[in-house]
Amino acid sequence: MRKQIFSSILMAAGIVVMSTNAFAQQGNKSSETTLRIPVKKGSFSMNVKAKALSKAAVANDLAQILGLSNKHSFVQLSESSDKLGFTRTSYQQYFNGVLVEGGLVLVHTKAGVVNSMNGKVAPLGILSVTPAFKVDAAEAFAKKDLQVIKLMNHYPAQLVVAGTDKSEAEYSLAYK
Repeated sequence: MRKQIFSSILMAAGIVVMSTNAFAQQGNKSSETTLRIPVKKGSFSMNVKAKALSKAAVANDLAQILGLSNKHSFVQLSESSDKLGFTRTSYQQYFNGVLVEGGLVLVHTKAGVVNSMNGKVAPLGILSVTPAFKVDAAEAFAKKDLQVIKLMNHYPAQLVVAGTDKSEAEYSLAYK
């Protein structure tokens, strides 16, 4: 009797483990792309034609392909085609929803298949995207520092992540 109860318990536990495993695999479907492009000093370039990847798959996984965290995202800026049938699609990099100045990825395709990719990205790790100053205070500080007497035009300030003058690998939050 004990053996039968023990067998029933083991079988029930096995069913729970198998169904949990199946659910976990279903919830974490691996993406179509397993491509990793090395980024050196923020730049990259690679011929990926042999991988036969679709533009949609690459667009969905740009951060992962470039070894960036899920805090990074990319938004399509433009797309143009030439007479030979090649299409160039550009993507702007964002970090926690803030535009990364100079973060641009170019994806080159033909007949829906990605041939190559190149660009420049900011491999940011930890960076607060909460500004230390409100936009009005930042504008006033800039006017005073630059000794601006009168503005001919007023352009709205935009919060961006920008490289510092000290190093290509150093970034800070700024108004542009």
